[in-house]
Amino acid sequence: MPYTKPSYMVVILSWLMLLVATLIYAIYYSPDKHDTGIYDFFDVYYLDDSANPLNINQVKNLPDSLFESEKLKVHSPDSLDFALWYRIKTNIKTGYEEPISISLDNPTLDTIHFYVLYKGEVGFEKVLGDQHPTQYAIDHVSPKVTLFGGLSTETEIYIRIKSKGSPATPVLIESVTSSQFRSSSQLVLLGALFGIGLIMIIYNYFMYRGVGERSFLDYIWYVATTVLAISMINGFTFLILPEDIAIWANKNLIVSVHFLSAAFAIRFGIKFLRFETIRPLFAKVALAYSNVILLLAVVAIFFDESAMLPLYIVVLALIYVPAVAVIAMVFSTRLVWVQYYLASWVPLLAGAMLTIAAFNGVVNYNFLTRNGSLIGVVAEICIMAIALLDRFRANQIDREYRINHDLATGLPNQVLLETAIKKVGQSRKPMSLMVFDIPQAKDLIPSLGIETANVFFNQLFNNIEMYAATMRGTFAFAKDSNDKRYHIVRIDESRFAVMFVGEFDEQELAQNVTAIQEAVAIIVNLNGVTMSVSSIAGIACYPKDVAEPEGLLSTAIQALIAGRKSDKKWARFDEQRNIDVQQRFRLAADLQKAIEQDDLELYHQPQIDMVHNRVYGSELLLRWQHPVEGFINPALVIEIAEETGVIHQLTEWVIERGLEQHAKLCKLGLGTNTSINISGKDFNDNGLVAHILTTSARLEIDNNTVTFEVTESATADDPEQAKEVLTELYNQGFKIAIDDFGTGYSSLDYLSQLPFHELKIDRCFMDIDISERNRTITEVTLSLAKRLGVNAVAEGIENERVAELLKSFGCPVGQGYLYSKPKPFIEHMRWMQEIYKVNRDLVLDKPSVE
Repeated sequence: MPYTKPSYMVVILSWLMLLVATLIYAIYYSPDKHDTGIYDFFDVYYLDDSANPLNINQVKNLPDSLFESEKLKVHSPDSLDFALWYRIKTNIKTGYEEPISISLDNPTLDTIHFYVLYKGEVGFEKVLGDQHPTQYAIDHVSPKVTLFGGLSTETEIYIRIKSKGSPATPVLIESVTSSQFRSSSQLVLLGALFGIGLIMIIYNYFMYRGVGERSFLDYIWYVATTVLAISMINGFTFLILPEDIAIWANKNLIVSVHFLSAAFAIRFGIKFLRFETIRPLFAKVALAYSNVILLLAVVAIFFDESAMLPLYIVVLALIYVPAVAVIAMVFSTRLVWVQYYLASWVPLLAGAMLTIAAFNGVVNYNFLTRNGSLIGVVAEICIMAIALLDRFRANQIDREYRINHDLATGLPNQVLLETAIKKVGQSRKPMSLMVFDIPQAKDLIPSLGIETANVFFNQLFNNIEMYAATMRGTFAFAKDSNDKRYHIVRIDESRFAVMFVGEFDEQELAQNVTAIQEAVAIIVNLNGVTMSVSSIAGIACYPKDVAEPEGLLSTAIQALIAGRKSDKKWARFDEQRNIDVQQRFRLAADLQKAIEQDDLELYHQPQIDMVHNRVYGSELLLRWQHPVEGFINPALVIEIAEETGVIHQLTEWVIERGLEQHAKLCKLGLGTNTSINISGKDFNDNGLVAHILTTSARLEIDNNTVTFEVTESATADDPEQAKEVLTELYNQGFKIAIDDFGTGYSSLDYLSQLPFHELKIDRCFMDIDISERNRTITEVTLSLAKRLGVNAVAEGIENERVAELLKSFGCPVGQGYLYSKPKPFIEHMRWMQEIYKVNRDLVLDKPSVE
């Protein structure tokens, strides 16, 4: 998603311009109260009567010597539950005749009682404060009285203050015009805070809904509680809420809201800076601390402001400790959004300290210093808006990088490859794509571990990049900030690709693919250990091999499959071979349908006890009559099933139907042994053994009457898994047979570790009547089986001479066309019944070719 400044930034900038104009306006018309000529014309005294409350009649008669001069010393009570009197009178002998306003510039004071005395008698009084209703809501923002006739020498102003909470009691004496300017500026400033806060809340809500990141939600709560807190201490809530609700809120919620603001500031900072990922322990402690503050926010509702405010100051001070730690941890980061985040706290902290200093007389009190915390919050929110925006932009860049790159190596991935193919294809330029597969790659991660394997792959791809970058027409898929170009795409953990743009003849393509394969084979040194891998490749060209560029990658992968069978370990796409592949995929789809619709069939080939000349059992053989292609060779059926992943489904079907047929024979009194073949691919099916046991139990089959045959070579793909499955079946009472013994490549040492009951001698050795060599092999195998204490079955017996020789060698069981060809289950059952009628021990009259 391209980075554009959203419209809300324009609104915020507009608010800021208005804010700056207001500040200039307010500062110009509201000079320091000690510098104004008006303030110098008056004497301001105060008397703290927190311990001994006085009424107006008592205090008016007290001498000035009992009062403190506010010009010399700012009032600082001993407790946050305090009371005091102010006495104001003019020091001009003729009196001050211009209209004036006298303000107590702290809207959080509970009670402010103004008395105007003329010749010692109360002529006018007015009660204000955040716990008293007033006629005008503005009186809560700027508590004051206005004397349009000025102040004569016989007139005195007394102000009685009683409050629990903030002890600041700044007295402002201004012209009516200046006071109106100050009030208007105050409202504009509060409006700016409220407006910017509302915009940020709305914006972050939609960001939270769109992105789903919790930090946006925490920031919403932080902005909402901070704006509410500032609004409450400035009396702004009286302008937007009913007066009785605002009075209750200022009495019970003002400290609670400050606690909430602090808690959500912590939670937002931790999530925004992603400390839960990079500093989990620190994040856990900080979040626990924020939970404590949230609990204090609830507690604060039920206690006086004076009781909870000191605790809030302590909590705030404790926040500075992790804040300094956070700054130390992220100060050196180059991430712009983190720098903005840190910068946003500068005006906030500076403004808060400036306001505290102004209320306590440390710095001159004026509009800027009085509203330092408010201005700081506005500036903090605006700078944080930039931080959030930049972080969102950084997240988008990071998301796009993750979509387009392999995270382990930093190489472009398949997404960028497909984009590049489409881009070059739009210009109709010829291109050649080489897809490489590293057969050893999938074994490296389990053997080396993820980190070491990634180091290996990075070194490997650096070697390949050096070769690929020097070749003519190599396409650069991406480049980094240092202008380094990447000419390799990593498709998955074992495959990568290189693309060439332009015309290339067969010889140059062959040279390029061979050169890259040589680069793959370069020895890589890992901590003193040398390693080397090999690769297989497939090549496809546009427009020679594919009409549209979108099919280039799949075509190159088809060529790669053919490359596995090539002596040179790479292959160029071949159209006829592609037709064969497509035919196999169609057959695979039809095979799956045939399994689901029960359109396959099991044939039985009898196995004969050659010692007693009776039926020993039968082997199940799969048959498929395709509705269009006709009879499909069983070997091709198994091969297609293994290639396309249908083998597990096919094996389950064979087991289900085979055991059902075996159970029927047993119920008819024709129970012999049934042999079922298992593919090597079935060993990685975690549900195989469970399916066999479930089916056997359901059909009430005696497990030792069932043999599972597995070829010698099938166990070599994953020896440990094969051993585990076969051992489990062996322990459950099933018989295990090693099929086609002598034709595979397994060592006798490995075979000796497998549990098995039977060796099946392959039909290729059954020319023992004419081959002396095969006769010796067969005789030795039978002798080996006898010494191992296992049964032996000879396959492919087709004449009497071979049968007689096998008997003389001591072969116990045989099968072949001499006894019976494979036949459908119904025919096999009838054949068995015919024998059973003659002899219940299923003894054969004589073997005959059928």
